Amino acid sequence: MIRAARSTPSFPARALLFATALVALQMWGPVAWAGPRATIVGEKVVDAGSIEPTEVLQYEFTLRNDGDATLAIEDLQPTCYCVTARTTLWDVPAGGTATIHVRVDPSDFVGDLDKGVEILTNDPDTPVLLVGAKIHVRPGIAVVPPELDFGAVGAEGSSQGLKVDIKVPRDRDLEITKVVSQVEYMSAEWEPLELEDRYGARVWVDVLAGAPAGAFKGTIVVHTSDPSLPTIEIPVHGRGPGGLSAAPEKVVFASASAGSEVGSFDVHGGSNLKVSSSSSSLLAQLEAVAELHYRVKLSLAPEARAGRLMARIIVSMPDGSHPDLTVPVMGIVR
Repeated sequence: MIRAARSTPSFPARALLFATALVALQMWGPVAWAGPRATIVGEKVVDAGSIEPTEVLQYEFTLRNDGDATLAIEDLQPTCYCVTARTTLWDVPAGGTATIHVRVDPSDFVGDLDKGVEILTNDPDTPVLLVGAKIHVRPGIAVVPPELDFGAVGAEGSSQGLKVDIKVPRDRDLEITKVVSQVEYMSAEWEPLELEDRYGARVWVDVLAGAPAGAFKGTIVVHTSDPSLPTIEIPVHGRGPGGLSAAPEKVVFASASAGSEVGSFDVHGGSNLKVSSSSSSLLAQLEAVAELHYRVKLSLAPEARAGRLMARIIVSMPDGSHPDLTVPVMGIVR
């Protein structure tokens, strides 16, 4: 058998074929990517600038599948223990997107950082994409202690003041300009503080006569010359004369089974009290002991689930004449 020879298109024919292909490409666009293709929409790395060590950063990155097959996110690998990440979608269809949520906690660091997350996918050409943030963490300012608790305060105010030290690293330029109280029944004064490796201020706080009955809260505000940290707030709390008081002020039980009793506390200073629990697993029963004296008995509900229990018992006056009293309760349900 004699096979016919394969004919080769002439030069004009080849030119016509090339022109036809070029026109089709212009009309229909490039050929679709075969398989999945991972693309980050927008910036891959965000410049967070200069921040305080207490500032937790949170970002969202959009991962788009520009291919024609499902893009599988196989893993999210943080580059640091200070980074966590999650995705809204693990299998991204062709043309679809997933949002990658990234959280960076810089509290353990000082200086320049590059922290982020490696996104591992089944894209054969770009199996790993890195997203994250560039950060400069300023030297931290220590507030010791971070808050003040005066406990029980008499009608004349606190018997002695409490102090807070604000410690500033010497390589940071910050001055304390003033210290003020946000409530009338607290006073605050300050003096310069000089340590070997730090400087700052020592703030003295007093509770004055006129503190409200029952539990009270206030804030001391320290103003600074640093525009990135214009104020430092110091929470202050205690219990004023009168009002409701609890003994003990919190209840802790080691371990108990559902339906069993777990403790009690006494309440003084009110009448016609009401009691409620923040958890359906913890029951509270109120009984009168004497005038202006009640006992709250605590027990676990029969349907209480096993595990750690952290709840609050709220004791209140129906007429609102005194602030509510809150007693924390914690323990393990067997």
